[in-house]
Amino acid sequence: MLPAGGNPIYYVEDLLGTSRVITTNTGVVCYDADFYPFGGERFYTNTCPKNYKFEGKERDTETGNDDFGARYYSNRFGRWLSADWSAVPAPVPYANLTNPQTLNLYAMVADDPESFADLDGHCCDGDGIGDTIGRFFATAVATWASDNAGGAFRPNATTVEGKLGQALGDTVAQYTGASEVEAAGSAQTGALVLAGAGQEEAAPLAELGSVALGLHGAMTAGVATTNLAKSALEDTATSKPHGNTAGDQPAELYEKHDANGNFEKHGVSQDASKRYSKKDVNGGTVKVTERGPRKEMLKKERQKVETNPGPKNKEPWAGKKKDPNQQP
Repeated sequence: MLPAGGNPIYYVEDLLGTSRVITTNTGVVCYDADFYPFGGERFYTNTCPKNYKFEGKERDTETGNDDFGARYYSNRFGRWLSADWSAVPAPVPYANLTNPQTLNLYAMVADDPESFADLDGHCCDGDGIGDTIGRFFATAVATWASDNAGGAFRPNATTVEGKLGQALGDTVAQYTGASEVEAAGSAQTGALVLAGAGQEEAAPLAELGSVALGLHGAMTAGVATTNLAKSALEDTATSKPHGNTAGDQPAELYEKHDANGNFEKHGVSQDASKRYSKKDVNGGTVKVTERGPRKEMLKKERQKVETNPGPKNKEPWAGKKKDPNQQP
């Protein structure tokens, strides 16, 4: 960073993007600090000006609040100063219904700031492996239970782990249903044995139980098989060679900047905060400029790439309508 009228200073960040050390252009450490999980600062050396602190966001010198773009964050309270929001209407914006912590619209990264970082002020940037595995198994169990109930209350899986969990639940239900049908056949044989042994009163109950078990198993296996076939057809129908399909699903139009603030590219993503890893961003920023239906965002992205592309916009139409006098 180059302060106005001064010499360059260099920020050193941790894995969450928090500025921990600042050095001068001669290598002298002029700022050294630790940060508490929710952003509180504890400095040891503090002899140079600094603005970017917790997760690399600018801290207001008067209020001590951090500017994350979408809203301000108070590190003193560990809470956002306004509720989370989304341009596309949603009952609980950015919520992950398998993690109740995300239902609090004022909570910082699901109350787990040691595992997650926030790029733009919207909860929650990046799920941990535990969340992904949890969604996988929760969807698998719910799908299996739905198949056993004739398909009632089937979960609507939209994520990759959700769809995989749904496939597992259907497969297990298919197997358990077939096992019940097989067990019913054995039970019917047992009923005949009881009747032959002179236990006529127990035989009808055994027969009734075997029929019920067989019907339930056949229903479960049939529902599971139908759902597996339906999922396979949907995957075949929706598979396309390119991911930028235009539809009405929510999407974000964003700009990517490098660590020096230089504009790099325009882009569209379902969730721009998860589009790049910390390593990909490499100290830069991903700024969401607009949210809306994907087909509209793709249309606007193309217009921007045609007229004002970044150096990393490699599309065939990049710069086709660029004004030579326009600055990025």
